[in-house]
Amino acid sequence: MTVLTALTASAINYPRSEEQKSAMQTLLMAYLDSNFPCQVTSVAVTGNEVIINGNTTGNGTWALAEITPVDDVTEPHTFARITPINGHTFTVTMPRHTWCDGYEYDRVLSRWVIIDVSVNGAHTLASHARYADTVTPISSPQELLPASKKGVGAGLGQTYMEDIVTLNAHSITINVIINQMIALSPIWKNNIEYRYGGRSYYIDGDEIVSWDRHLNFYQAHNVVVSAIILITPTSTDPALNSVFCHPENNGGFYTMPNMTTMAGVNAYSAIINYLASRYNGSGHGRIHHWIMHNEVDMATMWTNMGSLPELTYLDAYMKSMRLCHNIVRQYDQHAAILASFTHNWTVTTDGDYPSRSMMEHIVQYSKAEGDFWWGLACHPYPQDINLPDFWIDDTQSTYSQNTGYVTFKNLEVINDWIQMPDHLYKGTVKRKLFLSENGTNSLSYSEKDLARQAAGGAWAWKKANALPGIDAIMWHNWMDNREEFGLRIGLHYYPDDEMNPGGNKPVWHVWKAAGTEQEDMVFDTYKEILGISNWNDIFLTKP
Repeated sequence: MTVLTALTASAINYPRSEEQKSAMQTLLMAYLDSNFPCQVTSVAVTGNEVIINGNTTGNGTWALAEITPVDDVTEPHTFARITPINGHTFTVTMPRHTWCDGYEYDRVLSRWVIIDVSVNGAHTLASHARYADTVTPISSPQELLPASKKGVGAGLGQTYMEDIVTLNAHSITINVIINQMIALSPIWKNNIEYRYGGRSYYIDGDEIVSWDRHLNFYQAHNVVVSAIILITPTSTDPALNSVFCHPENNGGFYTMPNMTTMAGVNAYSAIINYLASRYNGSGHGRIHHWIMHNEVDMATMWTNMGSLPELTYLDAYMKSMRLCHNIVRQYDQHAAILASFTHNWTVTTDGDYPSRSMMEHIVQYSKAEGDFWWGLACHPYPQDINLPDFWIDDTQSTYSQNTGYVTFKNLEVINDWIQMPDHLYKGTVKRKLFLSENGTNSLSYSEKDLARQAAGGAWAWKKANALPGIDAIMWHNWMDNREEFGLRIGLHYYPDDEMNPGGNKPVWHVWKAAGTEQEDMVFDTYKEILGISNWNDIFLTKP
């Protein structure tokens, strides 16, 4: 029987002042850039224990500190949970589970850092913190790679599933709004009680029946599924509003998860653990990859946690990625955690961040705190998503790592980035790169506008399919949606269109032909619109 000891998370007060946010940015920059004298060399999590190895250098009074997701490694003057270290090479073994703020806490989520307590009792960082390197698997499904790069964006329903087969698509994204399917009390018609962290939660059973049907279908057709993990500011159960929504959220369609309290960490972990344990290919379908939130570089609108300096924001995002990674990899050792970005490579708007900078900081975090199996879910829409003629209009999409945007015009940039030696997983393996949401717009349903949209689709496929760093491209949206800011970027007409409700647009036929013997016959009709005589003309030459 595991012995549980009581811990207390050392949370800071929210919301923070502008001075506190800025100070955290400065501390995080110094932390990531530091060459510490000591090192936590490995963290292994078994079924019952956490085994931490490391070494110290020089004189000091060393201790090992535990950092939960609630804690911030750069913020405390003293850490709440420390274990003395004896000798310059050490092994510390902890029970895997403990009590923390009234929850049965799983230390698979913790980081471990060496501190020096020799100066007036103050705690001084002496190493980077390190997450679990290995976690004993609970299940081990075989890896499934997409049979081709062709995929489609989020959508549900019988017609949609049939369309996937007709299109011969091999990957799909699905939106999973996690705080709309969990409650603290049995509020659903069909309730599934789920125990996690010493607490009972209730899952919407009817929602699970729907997911089972879809995910079993995708699994039967060897479709690789990437779940987009989303959190709305308001939960279905009002009692979970403040539990899931970040306390500094000030708007936007979605919020950063609230990991500032153990109540938030436990609820978030509970629903991720439920989904990962159910959808691991063991009878209910499978989620292969986990896209963490939506377009985090455009944070104000899509993953909001208020106005923050970039690293202060990214630190919270890293916690969310790591939490998901260390839970889901217990059930599927091939599951990748994908970071979601727009086409804004170096440009940005007020309150948001350039995606290249964020990606490079994720690399820096990985090198400092132990690498993990993360990749990219990028959205290389045209510079102006309304305008389909990106081959003409995208003047700030160039073949340079300093380009303003990465769009269909210059996919070579992200293709090169993902293959750079410094960006490889543990220095050897290319990370996943999914173009998980992208498409071209038809300004109207005129023959001319539909042809321009289809021409852009042909270009996007030809380039993405040829570039070795890109693993999949999912066309978004499946069907034109009147709530999508007036765009017509779908493969199908509006479902309520007067002339052809839900019908196949020309771009649908392009996507169906992609990767088949009919590809060139269908695609070549669009060369004139694109202003090319040969498909090789669409590829950029490195300057």
